[in-house]
Amino acid sequence: MRKNNRKPSDVVETSEVFIKQEDAAPPELPKKDDDPIKIFLEKLCDIGISNSTLKEELLRIYDKDFRHSYSDVTMYLFNITEADYSKLEAMVSRINAILEEIDDRGLRGRIFKLYDHLNLELVRLKYLLPKIQDTNSKIQEANNKVDDLTKQTNDIKKNAEDMQKNYITILGIFASIVLAFVSSLAFSTSVLQNIDKASIYRLIAVISLIAIFIVNILNSLFSFIKQIHYGKDDESSKFKPLNLFNIIMLLIIILTGVAWYFYHPYEYKTTTNSTTTININASDLANCRAK
Repeated sequence: MRKNNRKPSDVVETSEVFIKQEDAAPPELPKKDDDPIKIFLEKLCDIGISNSTLKEELLRIYDKDFRHSYSDVTMYLFNITEADYSKLEAMVSRINAILEEIDDRGLRGRIFKLYDHLNLELVRLKYLLPKIQDTNSKIQEANNKVDDLTKQTNDIKKNAEDMQKNYITILGIFASIVLAFVSSLAFSTSVLQNIDKASIYRLIAVISLIAIFIVNILNSLFSFIKQIHYGKDDESSKFKPLNLFNIIMLLIIILTGVAWYFYHPYEYKTTTNSTTTININASDLANCRAK
């Protein structure tokens, strides 16, 4: 048998080397931003670069059994052909022209895969893009119909609210007319019935107070109807005719009170003397009959 002349120290050193190799960092993968095929596709879109330069670039990339990533190429093509595939058509046509100038069958086969992939994406876009555009058009049309229906619904709702306001306004106007007529009739009847039972001063004061009450009530009702139909107006800074009417009525009441204060005793004295005279005449008449 063959003897193993390896020392234990050699085994330890070998194990340490193996462990160091296991702990070493994995080889760094190329970044997608540095992908050579992506850089080539960007150059392929540039019409300022000649086909011969692009051919040399392709041969350099695929010379070492390079294989491009289909997912990366597809993502790049989607980014540059969102709604227009004319750029992709130009790329396919140009890489086809470059492919015809390559004689090496091995390189030609690997580069043909890139061409076939680009052509596949072009066919897919030509098929899907019209359908996508048609779908987007139908979605937009549906959105427009929804907007129109929403607008019509809002208009109908607004018309219903306006009709309700109009009904309330009409009923309020009729109620105001009836109330004004009934109030005026009752007011006139009351004044005419009691015109001979009260003094002129009291009559004027009561008439003025009733007029203030009726006019203010009717004004409040008409203002409420106006706010319902036209909305609330900022009338805080305006001088309303109602205020002038109230001031005039209050002045009439005050002047009536002043007149009553100065002229009422004379009226009372005259009335008392008249009553006394009537009583004396009646007693004289009775004495005469007795005689």
